[in-house]
This record gives sequence, structure tokens and C-alpha cells, in this order.
Amino acid sequence: MNRGELCAKIKADYPDVNNFWTDAQINAEIDLAAIQVAFDTQCLPEDNKINITAGTDEYDLSTLLTNFLGLDIEGGVHYYQDSTTWEPLEYKDPDTLDEDEVDWRTMSNGDPEYYFSRGSKLTLVSPPDTTTVSGLWIYFFQTPTAMTADGDDPFNSKAHLKPFHPLICLLVGIAIKKALQKYTEANTILTEYSARAQVAYDFVHNKMRGQHFPQTNKIPGYLGHYRSRF
Repeated sequence: MNRGELCAKIKADYPDVNNFWTDAQINAEIDLAAIQVAFDTQCLPEDNKINITAGTDEYDLSTLLTNFLGLDIEGGVHYYQDSTTWEPLEYKDPDTLDEDEVDWRTMSNGDPEYYFSRGSKLTLVSPPDTTTVSGLWIYFFQTPTAMTADGDDPFNSKAHLKPFHPLICLLVGIAIKKALQKYTEANTILTEYSARAQVAYDFVHNKMRGQHFPQTNKIPGYLGHYRSRF
């Protein structure tokens, strides 16, 4: 479904919306919902390289990578050691580093061995000793490109993500019911979204075959935006 079709479906599924939201307002909610679905399901994986600077251990990925949404821990971060070989860095959070590498905050420059992330900030341990063009290869998830016309498709027009389009309608439905203070109905829609978003997440992460679906609260960052709305 393109944006115009999504808007029409939302107005058909939740006819009360016609009394208080314009199409422009519905379209704004559609874009917000598409971002939330991409965040919950991690459906737009990408990878790219960034430059690194000698002595610099922190990098803001939101400014260095186009449409950065979150780091893909499974894909990881790789360091171009001696500009000859790509070495995967090991993820260690600060608490683990405090136990394993007590001096990690004051390490001299060298070849990075570990990394961790907080929000969009990536930290290397230790700081690199060489400035290298395209010295880090990073796997991450993207924010979908905003839809600016009714003919635009969500999720960067990825054809294999068409089954994810109804998730957008459900999230907008939650917002509509919340605006009407119909919180029981909003929670009913949320329950349906939760189940379908989990299936979508499992599809993205190749967990569809021979496995039971884990609880929906295992989706990283699950529903932070829309849960806060009611």
C-alpha cells in the first residue's frame, strides 16, 4: 500500500478519525508509525563504512550514517586493521569492561578490540592510533525515508516488506483511540499489533522455522513511542 492507500484504509477502519483529523494529520501519524515499525522489527538493515581519527574513541553514528536508527549488534562493528584486514570488534558494555579491562577509560591509542554503544554514540576501546579513511565497517538499522506524496510506499519501497504495511495502520489506530480516550480499544489494538510485530521481527531475523515466538517484550526497545501515548 502507498501512503494514499494507507490513509484510506485507516479512515475506513477507524471512521471516527474523519471527524477530528485531516489527511495531513493522518499522514504525519503514518510516518511516525512507519518509524516505530522499523524500530520494533529492525526491518531495514544496512551497512556502511566511516572514517576514524587517531586518538578519537567516540563517534556519533547519527551524523555519520544516513538515516541511522540503531546499531545491529548481530552484524557488529569491524576495524580495518593496518588497512589490510577487517577484524570484528567484540561488544563489551562498560560494566563488563570495568571487570575485564579496569584501565579501559585511560588506554593508550592502539588497535581497537572492543566497542559499546549508548544511543547513537559508538565508543571504541582502545582509541585508534591511526587515522583511516573508511576504517570502520558498521552494520546498523535505518529509519525509513519519509513519505512525501500519496504515491510513496513505506519502508523505502522494499517489496518484501509489504506484509508489514498493516502494522502501520494498527499503530495509527492506537493513536486514534487514544485521542478519543478509548483506552480499552487502544489496548485491544496494541495486543494485535504486539503479536503481528513479533512475527515480523522473527521473519527479519530468520526465526520463522521450527521455533516458538518469544514474548513480545523481547523485541529490543519494544513500542517505546506508542506505549507512551496512552
